[in-house]
Amino acid sequence: MKSALSLLLTATPLLAAPLSVTELRTEHEPNPIGVRVDPRLSWQLAAAKGERGKRQTKFHLLASSSAEKLAKNEGDLWDFTKERAFQKHLIQWQGKPLKKDTTVHWKVKVWDEKNEEGAWSAPATFKVGETRQLRPIKSTSSFESSHQGLNQIFNKHKAGLETRLQNYVKGDKNALGFGTNVIRATREYLYHFDATAALWHWVDLIHQGQKASNFFPASPVSKSIGLGQSDAGILVPYGTWWMSGDALEIRESWKAMDNYMVAREQADQGFRGRIWGLAMGENAVSGPSTPRELIDISYLGQATRVMKDLAIPGGEPLTSIRYKDFGARIKKSFAKQYLTEDGTLTLDSQTAQLLALRSSVLPAEKRAPILASLKKSLEENGLQAGSNGTSALFPVLTFTGNLDLLFDLVADKHLADFTKKNSPTLGTGTTEWMMSTLAGIDTAAPGFQQIRIAPVIPTGDRLTHVSASHDSPAGKISVSWKKSSEGVFTLDCTIPPGALGIITLPQSADKTVTESGKSIKDAFGTQLVKKDSATGNTEILTQSGDFSFQVK
Repeated sequence: MKSALSLLLTATPLLAAPLSVTELRTEHEPNPIGVRVDPRLSWQLAAAKGERGKRQTKFHLLASSSAEKLAKNEGDLWDFTKERAFQKHLIQWQGKPLKKDTTVHWKVKVWDEKNEEGAWSAPATFKVGETRQLRPIKSTSSFESSHQGLNQIFNKHKAGLETRLQNYVKGDKNALGFGTNVIRATREYLYHFDATAALWHWVDLIHQGQKASNFFPASPVSKSIGLGQSDAGILVPYGTWWMSGDALEIRESWKAMDNYMVAREQADQGFRGRIWGLAMGENAVSGPSTPRELIDISYLGQATRVMKDLAIPGGEPLTSIRYKDFGARIKKSFAKQYLTEDGTLTLDSQTAQLLALRSSVLPAEKRAPILASLKKSLEENGLQAGSNGTSALFPVLTFTGNLDLLFDLVADKHLADFTKKNSPTLGTGTTEWMMSTLAGIDTAAPGFQQIRIAPVIPTGDRLTHVSASHDSPAGKISVSWKKSSEGVFTLDCTIPPGALGIITLPQSADKTVTESGKSIKDAFGTQLVKKDSATGNTEILTQSGDFSFQVK
């Protein structure tokens, strides 16, 4: 079987038309002001409708000191052609040295897999400076389903998140809230808005505010540190890197993040959890509260797992061994404090159960009794967790195969009280779950260079149709699926040029799967990876383009 990479690079498209270049960006923004002297340039590709397998193989980049010179194709600042060039995201500046207040005009054209030359892009600009002026935020997502309650929740939550983000880029450094607010909403911001530059800006302010103790402040304007808040200096960069593909920010932040984790260990050598000066304890909607020490050690467990994963993009791969040891010690301490002999938690709090299952503080073999207790509590009492627990609710119930229970909770009054401006569910992952799970749009590699389409669908008639889109760093991704009363499932999707699609069709392993009326073997740009009898799913690799799958 050919590898995914060979599938992407060797197959020839059925149609052929030159690629066009769109969405020129510098440091994640169009026409930014105040970028570094060695900025990174990105663009997206557009192919004619109906074409598959389109990809860039060469590019020519021109950068000029004036619009007039650029129009004459005079690249007096940088005139660069690269052969065998598949990269189009975060190209490092290698032109003439730039000075403060220099405005650069630039454009790009590309050649495709058949060596056909495309037209020049529209021109773009950037201005070098010491102070970044963030641009107004644009929407990058859409979501519509057969469940009107979900649609209302999505629209209300997205609007609330947009207000926070727009206020931040206008200069209100308090607009995103404290660290835990940003941790919980990072992926939501990045699904719904071109928020990468704003989030890296927030991270830079947090890291600049690192104290002599090596702890991060709770927010860009706060002098306090506290429960979960300072961990945002680790967890927000991780989410932003994964969604944006920007490893340079991780490398440049590594020392600050590593110093923070060392300070965490020194301040709590037994990993018992700390009671912080900033009072941010978890108060449940009803029912028992959760000790702040447990919340603290849970955030620490999550940060430790993240640092192990960031060791390679951070340029320090050997430190993953140290963070693996950190993680083992945290698990040992958590078990000693909070687990009974039969494996259940000593606490009845839903937040405690959710954080334990989500935050890498439990060995795999210890999860089943806690999950069973959580399910029983949710079924009998509804959702009683506060914001810390609610943000863990979505991944925990999704990845443990309890989507029906989760879906019913979202439709229940405990979670769907979206009309209140300051609803505790705003920014706790509700709309991220809709995009990544119900629509199934996610990234299989940093920056959406490998795109995963894997909708997870509730049983029965809870949900019969979803259409969604996301303008990712690789280009626009769209998904539309529906299931009929006759048991036929269809999924239409678009994978942008140059990207690889990994499509998972649910409950299809024992059924006939076709693409545009053809078998997967005969359809252009598709390759069957496996039919999984354990999950019942079928996994298919695709090149870029528009695809229409049917399962019956």
